[in-house]
Amino acid sequence: MDNVKEIYKNEDVSINLNVVADNASSAKYFLSEQIYVPNKFQWEKAKVRMKLNDKVVQEGTGSAVMGNPVRSVVELVKMLHSSGLCIEPRMIVLTGGITEAIHVFSGDSIEVEFDKLWTIDLPVK
Repeated sequence: MDNVKEIYKNEDVSINLNVVADNASSAKYFLSEQIYVPNKFQWEKAKVRMKLNDKVVQEGTGSAVMGNPVRSVVELVKMLHSSGLCIEPRMIVLTGGITEAIHVFSGDSIEVEFDKLWTIDLPVK
């Protein structure tokens, strides 16, 4: 869902590991209407499958995000706390990408399945 090459035109993205770790390349994000309590699911085992035009192009598990996406939030809280800050109610926190960025073009169709919890279908306009 990211267009890394457009954002980092003059950089060697292959060595810019922070691009993935901090979601700096995210052009858009999508939220589920369902709220999931962090300790009620094994997020490190959550499987993600991404299809582009009905073909599987990326797969991953939550363990790709610091071993567990919840760990990403815990580390954020620690960093904020050390500066006297905190995550405020209704703030959106992106934990990190489970899959790599893909290139999409007008007319493409993307489907992302999150461990049978929900599926997002996205037509590219």
